[in-house]
Amino acid sequence: SLVSLSLNGNGIESVGGCAVAAALVSANTVLQTLLVDATDVKAEFYMGMATALRSDSCAVSFLSASRNAAGDEGARAISYSLGTNTVLTRLRLASCDISEECLADILDVAGSQGHLLELDLRLNAGQERSIFLHNPHPTASPLRRKTTLTTPARYH
Repeated sequence: SLVSLSLNGNGIESVGGCAVAAALVSANTVLQTLLVDATDVKAEFYMGMATALRSDSCAVSFLSASRNAAGDEGARAISYSLGTNTVLTRLRLASCDISEECLADILDVAGSQGHLLELDLRLNAGQERSIFLHNPHPTASPLRRKTTLTTPARYH
């Protein structure tokens, strides 16, 4: 069974991305890692992915969807799915044209969830610095802004 899928840089656009997201709702899906960085997907993909993440059958624990045009609409859809999804532990939405206001909303939602280990919001609009959050102990303390806020050297 396929547990990891990398479509990075493949230009699948929203049509292909939505097909992948729809497939994740299937009861037979065991995909745990989905990498769709720089694939030209837009808000429609993120909304479809949010639907998949809210389903009980979705096994994705790592979603990297950076360097696409998620915008606020797509980013908010993903962040709202965090309220019901307890499987996703790593989320990367770097360089996705997300506004400062929406970034704050995402951080608030993510901060209330104890299962998220990593949240990458680097290089989005309105940022004076990069946001890369890591919580090594999710059950002890939920991910919060005051939790390790760093810009790892490899991302400079």
